Amino acid sequence: MKNRLIAHIKSFPPSPGVYLMKDTKGIVIYVGKAKNLRVRVRQYFTGHDTRAQVAFLMKRVKAIDFLQTHTETEALLLENSLIKKHKPRYNVFLKDDKSYLGLKITLQEKYARLLTTRRILKDGSHYIGPFTSAENLRAVKEFIDIFFQLRTCSDHEFASRKRPCLEYQIKRCSAPCVNYVTQDDYKNQIDHVMLFLTGKSAALKKSVKEKMKKSASQEEFEEAARLRDLLQSMDMILRGQNVTKLNFDFVDVITIKRQDDKVGVAILMVRKSDLIDSRYYIQKSLEDNKDFLANFIVQYYTERSFIPKEIIIKESLTDTKSIEIILSERAQRKIKIKKIQKGDKNKLLKLAETNLKSHFAKDHANEEQRTALIERLKKKLHLQNLPKHIECYDVSNISGKFAVASLVTFTNAQKSSAHYRRFKIKTLETPNDYAMLKEVFKRRFSKKTSGWKKPDLIIVDGGKGQLKQIQAVFEEWSITDIDFVAIAKGTGEGARARGEWDNKKQEEIYLPNRTNPVILKPGTKELNLLQNIRDEAHRFAITYHRNLRDKALSQSFLDDIPGIGAKRKKELIKHFGSPERVVNASIEKLKEIKGLTPKIIKQLKALKISK
Repeated sequence: MKNRLIAHIKSFPPSPGVYLMKDTKGIVIYVGKAKNLRVRVRQYFTGHDTRAQVAFLMKRVKAIDFLQTHTETEALLLENSLIKKHKPRYNVFLKDDKSYLGLKITLQEKYARLLTTRRILKDGSHYIGPFTSAENLRAVKEFIDIFFQLRTCSDHEFASRKRPCLEYQIKRCSAPCVNYVTQDDYKNQIDHVMLFLTGKSAALKKSVKEKMKKSASQEEFEEAARLRDLLQSMDMILRGQNVTKLNFDFVDVITIKRQDDKVGVAILMVRKSDLIDSRYYIQKSLEDNKDFLANFIVQYYTERSFIPKEIIIKESLTDTKSIEIILSERAQRKIKIKKIQKGDKNKLLKLAETNLKSHFAKDHANEEQRTALIERLKKKLHLQNLPKHIECYDVSNISGKFAVASLVTFTNAQKSSAHYRRFKIKTLETPNDYAMLKEVFKRRFSKKTSGWKKPDLIIVDGGKGQLKQIQAVFEEWSITDIDFVAIAKGTGEGARARGEWDNKKQEEIYLPNRTNPVILKPGTKELNLLQNIRDEAHRFAITYHRNLRDKALSQSFLDDIPGIGAKRKKELIKHFGSPERVVNASIEKLKEIKGLTPKIIKQLKALKISK
C-alpha cells in the first residue's frame, strides 16, 4: 500500500494546491494545502515529518487525491471550503460556534427599524456589532426604543395601520405609520441613533443639548425633560460598555497551546481600546501549531462580518501574506497579522495563555465527567457497548403529509451536529409511524450509508412499538453489535396520571427482550442526557417537517398563477404576511398592490374558492 501511494505521488504536480487523504471507505479524513504538492505529500512517507500524529494519520490513509491551484492564496481558500464540505475527522473544524448578536438598522426601508440579528446580509441595512453580551445589547436597544422613538412594527403592520398603536401612546414611537412625523424628521431620529451606535457621542450630545434648549425656550417643557433624561441616560449606558482601557484599538490577540492530542486557541478581543471579550476553542488535531493556527484564522474570520485591523500572534504562521490577502478582501480594507513579543500586546498574549491553560484544565475535567456519565448509563441500561456515539430518531408528519424523520448524534454526551441527518419518507403517504421508522432504519443501515460512523447506541422516541421496528431490521440484517432503546412518556397506571416532579411526566425506557421498562430517577444526569437527546431529535424533525410544509404551501397557492413570479410572490407574502392571507385577501386590498392586474386578481379569487 505504501509503495503504491509513493508511486502515485510521483504524478502530483510541483505546484500549489490541496491534497485530500481518504480511508478504506473513500471518506476524506484529512485535507491539507501545499506550495508544492509533490514535495509536501511525499514528506509524509520519507520520514522528514517525524510527528507522532502524522504516523497515526498515515496508518489510516489508503488513497490521496489532489486539486491544483494557480496560487497559494487560492489553495488556502480551497482548503477552507473543502474542510467545510467534507468535515474531515483530523482537521480543525469550528463546529457548534454561535455568532454574536448585533444590531441592524434597515436603511433600505422608507422608515427604518432597529432590529437584533446574528446574520449579516447584503440587504442595504447598516450593521453594528458584535455585542459580546446579549444582556448589554438588549439594554442598548431598550434605551434606543425609549428615547429615539423608532418604529418596531413589521412592514405588514405598518402598511395596515390606520391609527397609532400603544407604542405611540407610551411615547416609544413617533408613529410614522399615520404620518405623525415627517420623513425628514424621522430620518433625523435615525441619524441620532447612528451617531450613538457608532460611538460619536460628543456630536450626538451637542445636537440633543441644542434641541433641549430650543424646546425649553419654546415652552415645550415635556420634550425638554425627555431630552434631559436622554442625556443623563446616555452617559450611564455608555459607561456600562467600558471594560479595560488599553492604548490600542480594534485588534484580536490569538495564542495557541498543545496538550497531548489536543490543540487550544484563545482569542482576546479589543474594540475601541476596550478589552471586551475572549473566546476559547479546544479540539483534537494532528496538524502542527503553524498549520493549525493558519487554518483556524482563515475559517474563523471568513465566517465573520467584522475583522479587526490587526491580528496579534506569538508564533509565526505558514502563508501569512496569503492569509492577509484573503482577510483584506473579505474586510475590504487592509488587515495585518503581526508577531509580537514585547509591550502591552505581549502582556495580552500572556493573559490569553494563562486563561487558555485554565480552559484546558476545565476541558479535561468535563471530559472525565462525561466519560463517567456514559459509563453509568451503560450500567443502568444494561448495554453491551459504552455509548460513546449515540444516534436518536424521531418521525414528524401530519396525517402522513410531509412525513420526515430525523437522526441526531451525540458523541461523548455532546451534540455532534456534523453527523445529523434528515430523511424524507418515500414509501408511505398515510400515517404509520412504525412503518416510517422501519423504512428509515433500513435506509440508515443499507450499503449506501456504510461509510457513516457506526453508533454504539440507538435511541428512538416512542415505546415498545417503535422499539420493535429497530429489532426487526437488526434481526433481518443480523446486526448484533449495536444497542438500542426507546424512550417514552409513562403510559401505565400512576405514571402519566401522577405527573410528579414539578409536573414532568415519568419517563419509561424500553429495552429489547424485556417486558417492563427501566425507570431512571428524575433529575439524574443519565435521564437528563436521554431526554436532551430525544428532545433534540424531536426539534430537528419538526423543523424539517415545517420547512417542507411551508415550502409546499407557498408553492401550491401562488406558483401556478401566470403573472406571479418569484419576486412578486415574495412581495405579496411580505405585504400580507403569508400565502394564505394573499389568497384570502379582499379584492379591494389586492387592487391596492401595484402590478396586480384584474386577470391575476381573478385567478387568485378563483383559487380561494377552490380552497
